[in-house]
Amino acid sequence: PTSVEFAEQEQEEGIEAIALQLDSKLARSSLNWNCAWNQRESVTATIKWWDKVLSNSVIPAEACAFDIEFLLSRGRGLGIS
Repeated sequence: PTSVEFAEQEQEEGIEAIALQLDSKLARSSLNWNCAWNQRESVTATIKWWDKVLSNSVIPAEACAFDIEFLLSRGRGLGIS
């Protein structure tokens, strides 16, 4: 299994999002959308996805299908379909 360690750095909150001009306000207002994962969870999931694919344990399509099923099952547990 892949382990991910984060180094704590003093940095302005959201500086990367500002530099990339990321803004989810439209999705929040139009779709009533909210983030399912925070940045740390998202980066960890991405690293684990690439680790599975690059180690040849799964092909990208299988890795995507697994992640989609995992997220859908999580949503069903929360009453979301």
